[in-house]
Amino acid sequence: MLAPNGKPMCRCDDKKVNWYLSRNLAKVVAENPPIIQLTFVPKGEGHEDLYYLLKKNNVCAVCGGSKELTRHHLVPHEYRRHFPDYIKKHNSYDILLLCVDCHVKYEETAVQFKKQIAEEMGIQFHNPRNLNKRLVVAKRIANTLLTHGDAIPQSKKDILLARISESLDKKNVDFAELSAIAALELELPPPTKNQAQQVVEQLPDLFTFVVRWREHFVETMSPKFLPAYWETDKSL
Repeated sequence: MLAPNGKPMCRCDDKKVNWYLSRNLAKVVAENPPIIQLTFVPKGEGHEDLYYLLKKNNVCAVCGGSKELTRHHLVPHEYRRHFPDYIKKHNSYDILLLCVDCHVKYEETAVQFKKQIAEEMGIQFHNPRNLNKRLVVAKRIANTLLTHGDAIPQSKKDILLARISESLDKKNVDFAELSAIAALELELPPPTKNQAQQVVEQLPDLFTFVVRWREHFVETMSPKFLPAYWETDKSL
């Protein structure tokens, strides 16, 4: 998407493109790839950072795989939910795509990092239940069926339902159960006051905390397919 002066503002999907065009708020300036230019002066100038303007590949940031991709929040949500709103509203930089195998592998090490951080601050650490790979797969497929079920052929639906059944070790799973499966919790809540909140309340510097998590991910997983221009010390 371009500003009226031709300056690149952001990347957007077909839905947003059609929204602007249908309201005569933009015009098409190129077809392949599609580029639109706003016909009004927006309040903001959009992104100047190349990271946000370049197209990103739908592959696992660690291994490059393109199947069973999940969204990974580099700073765990349990901490981020206690961040100031101005940071929580701009967290796309700290979300990467990971395949299920790499995601589960990292989460197992992330638990130890959470423990280390809590101990540094003198906070009692409560170890969450280990993530179950089969449960992660079942939740992912259930969400896919709930979101895109109308566009999936019945034969493919049957295969996906069979995979859920296998993952949960159940005889049969039907569509009526998908919402409950998609809502399954992967972790047990802490038994006392939220330890993540205690950590955030004691942080002298949020930026340093975010960078620590980025560096931990890079050092632990050695990702070879990070998006272009992604850096651990990117400002919030």
